[in-house]
Amino acid sequence: MIIRAVYDSSSQANYLCYLAKCITREVFPKGNLLVLPYPVANNPGLVYFPDIKLSASFWKTITACPNVHYARPFPESAVSEIQSLLIPYSPPFPSTHYQKLASKYMSYFARRLSGLPVDSVISLTILLTPYGTRGSFNIQKSPQGIRIFLTAKTDFSDSEIGRTLLMSLYKIESKTNAEIGGLDRFKRQAANDFLFRHLPGNLPVLNFRKYPHSGTYRTDSVSFLTRLGFPPENKLPAIKTDGFSCQENSLWQLLLANLGNTVSFDRVAESLWGDNSFDHFSPYTMAKVIQNLRHKIRQQGILKNIILTQRKRGYLLTP
Repeated sequence: MIIRAVYDSSSQANYLCYLAKCITREVFPKGNLLVLPYPVANNPGLVYFPDIKLSASFWKTITACPNVHYARPFPESAVSEIQSLLIPYSPPFPSTHYQKLASKYMSYFARRLSGLPVDSVISLTILLTPYGTRGSFNIQKSPQGIRIFLTAKTDFSDSEIGRTLLMSLYKIESKTNAEIGGLDRFKRQAANDFLFRHLPGNLPVLNFRKYPHSGTYRTDSVSFLTRLGFPPENKLPAIKTDGFSCQENSLWQLLLANLGNTVSFDRVAESLWGDNSFDHFSPYTMAKVIQNLRHKIRQQGILKNIILTQRKRGYLLTP
């Protein structure tokens, strides 16, 4: 097995694109994680996303990008923009320190935890980073074997590498979902905590101390995400309708009156064309009006997509 520990700026930038994607998808609140623009050491309830000035084009690119895995490449334009803004980073210990530690964990898991696919892993790449969560992972399978990609937030203890590694191995073995906030993920975390309480003395063990979210962290997180254009509050942001056309305003009022409920395509057509909706019905024109509405909302700094298309049903306005 090949084990590498990396911390180059290109990998850091690609990981930050992944974190940005999680922000646009509102992934972190599902796991009760707060996103902050500054680092807080050794707190698993916080996610560090640096306070750098990213363009509206960057957020549009990330929102449209289908990639949701940190180890797979994000659009070059987005990666380059972040990379140009980052300060060079060096981890607190040499790369060999983390490689040897990961090797010890893998050897222990192979000896003591039967059923885990340790022998199928052909490579392990660890991204050493000051950003993000306590640890993320991505698994890539091929005919040659399994490649595991981990992140290790280096203001945490070394045990987090073992924890994230075990999470990834358990994910491969159990074939369950790994989404933040999902029940399967919480089950794996509970199993990990139990196993780490029984590790041998020569391996770092987890710190089980609780880290409650302070009011300051919550306030700062809401303020930061709102400034980015993704307010986390479960309420609709204020939208100015002065620049809306008659059709756009009519459709907006219909969606607003049905906030949280799907509005059928037929009702949308009635809003746009009134009694003549049967004669004038045009899916293209309808989609164009929705596109214009979304564009004008983005121009007001609301980058989160609040008008969702419900396939074969209609449109949904969501907070």
